[in-house]
Amino acid sequence: GGSLYGFGYDEYFYDDSLTLDEIDSALSNVKDKQDVTYEVVGFDACLMATLETAKMLEPYANYLIASEETEPDYGWDYTRIFSDLSNGLATDGESFGEIVVSGFMVDSIDKNAEEMLTLSVIDLSKITAVVDSVDALFAAIGTNSYEYGYDSLSKVIPQKKAFVGNTEYSGYTDHYDLENLAKKLTEFWPGEANAVMTAIDDAVVYKIAGYLATDAGGISLYLPYYDLYVDDISAAYDPVSFSTGYADFVSDYVDYRLDTFTNNTDFDYVLNTEVDPYQITFGPEYIDYISALYLNVYIVDDTVDGYYYTDLGMDAWVYPTDDPYTWEEGFYRWASLGDWYVPLFVTYENDDYIEYETPILLNGEYVTLVSAWVYDEDSYIVYGARPSIESGGGIQDRNTIEFEEGDEIILLYDIYDMNSSEVYESYSDPYYVDASGVPRFEDFDFGTGFTYAVQFVIQDYNGTYTYTEPLEFSYDD
Repeated sequence: GGSLYGFGYDEYFYDDSLTLDEIDSALSNVKDKQDVTYEVVGFDACLMATLETAKMLEPYANYLIASEETEPDYGWDYTRIFSDLSNGLATDGESFGEIVVSGFMVDSIDKNAEEMLTLSVIDLSKITAVVDSVDALFAAIGTNSYEYGYDSLSKVIPQKKAFVGNTEYSGYTDHYDLENLAKKLTEFWPGEANAVMTAIDDAVVYKIAGYLATDAGGISLYLPYYDLYVDDISAAYDPVSFSTGYADFVSDYVDYRLDTFTNNTDFDYVLNTEVDPYQITFGPEYIDYISALYLNVYIVDDTVDGYYYTDLGMDAWVYPTDDPYTWEEGFYRWASLGDWYVPLFVTYENDDYIEYETPILLNGEYVTLVSAWVYDEDSYIVYGARPSIESGGGIQDRNTIEFEEGDEIILLYDIYDMNSSEVYESYSDPYYVDASGVPRFEDFDFGTGFTYAVQFVIQDYNGTYTYTEPLEFSYDD
């Protein structure tokens, strides 16, 4: 469960876990009674490589091994770990950590499941320096005018990878990679942000990151942005925070977001439909409010029976032009599974890949398929699936679901009745996973025979979306 919810949700006792303050209490008792300092504390679990976890463990251990992302359900390679231990290959926490982490990667490569893998070895003697640098950075943000400090932070957060996706399908964790968050903030607070990156590089002594987790620096941070309605954030976070200063910042930032939050910014834009590709131009005063631009795509069905839009999702095919206030769409292809277009929804993009989620039925159960367009591969890669919010209450299971031969996948679509404004759920034909155990997305060029609609999607610094009016066309024209 990460910083707020800790470790070990027990399916037999609904909504109960070991929170970080409870783990702290247990280890404190051991320390008092036995004067034990552990060489390593490891979490073979999801989301536990947080600054909050590391600071809590600092008095009790020398090293922490944990993952920023979700972990596949097969976990660490214990056969290799104990074999290497028995052969004397680990002499301290750092070398033991390297055995665990490197073995995890090798085992995952063998299982073709390394894409989103993260695992890091953190020297806990260096955590105080990380905490001090983070405190200094967020103190600088908080002492600026709210309109500059808090709004600048809010603009950056949607541009950063949020572990577990942070969407309506996968749920919200608000865990962000600390090093890369600091990297983004160098634009506004270069001295403090660079100090954070230096401290993290010193503390993270060994790490791995799959090619869909290239932004993982080894330590994540809880920063409430999307889920502002956690029951009493201060009561939940204060006992597990790494410092009172940052806990106060979190409380003030949430209050500010709730006070100033709007459904969307009233953007001033012009759609340029006389050019190919279509373009959108903003007034200069609105540029600072934009966190990201996407493209939503629909198949249009205009018949005597009705007027419908089938939602194919939201992709990142929007590009800047020579005009700093104008972007253009790059719509010409889409993923397909069998004979069906795949509904794709962007969760993150960087220079290496675009990550997506897709709602599906897997053997009759609602889950979220995770995929990516990988630029170096020039193709789509399917990673696996995660349980969807619909599949249970409370905190969701974060484990990655691996596909197996014979699995039945049914794609789910939202269909909008443009006359009545009603929304319907529709289903694809079944697709069955072959012996490779990996569903195969094809890169499908759009062609004649269909009418499409595209609309620009503007994500503002509040994380909310503005949708432009849809533009209909067909390649027959």
